[in-house]
Amino acid sequence: MKAIFLLSKENLKLAYAEFSAILKKDFQTDKNIVICDCDEDEIKKARKRLAYANSIFQLLFSCDKKNLEKEMEKYEWQKIYNESFVVRKINGRKIKPEGGYAKFIWEKIKNPRVDLKNAKTKIFLICNKKIYVCIFIGETDKSYLERKASMKPSLHPTAINPKLAKAMVNLTGAEKNETIADPFCGSGGILIESGLMGLKVIGNDVSKKMLSFAQKNL
Repeated sequence: MKAIFLLSKENLKLAYAEFSAILKKDFQTDKNIVICDCDEDEIKKARKRLAYANSIFQLLFSCDKKNLEKEMEKYEWQKIYNESFVVRKINGRKIKPEGGYAKFIWEKIKNPRVDLKNAKTKIFLICNKKIYVCIFIGETDKSYLERKASMKPSLHPTAINPKLAKAMVNLTGAEKNETIADPFCGSGGILIESGLMGLKVIGNDVSKKMLSFAQKNL
């Protein structure tokens, strides 16, 4: 499957590096997206591991703006349709409203039904240097939002952001059951994210107080 990963714009260099370390594959980029051939297991792994990717899509086709309507009109939408559909845009200020493209899909489907809230077939137009027409697969795991420093048993003002901690672990390329050692573990941010990925962890710190914080947070 040709997949598209929509990356966080806050640090694209980090997002590219994290993707490369986890998927270990060649990929193309276009601003805040990565395009890569992936199988289902790799998609599942990416959804669970990547911190600086937001959403994942299956690429149907790509084209430039002037050929978008032509490509939409000739695509065989019936083969990807499932019960209902909706069309959404990302970065799409320079193209028509969604309804202008939904009509091409409507005309090619038997018994079409639009569902703006709970469509089974979510079609996205991602508009960067090229326009990428995709099916939405899913969001990446955002459970790190529940592990902010302020929500942990032992709070310390220097605690690492859990999203960044997760990305730093990913940059090592470590796989399940391998070991991550953090000799300056502080309140345990790196250790927590590593453990949740199924990695073995070893932590140490010059401060006994910080070690006690890490133990409580773990």
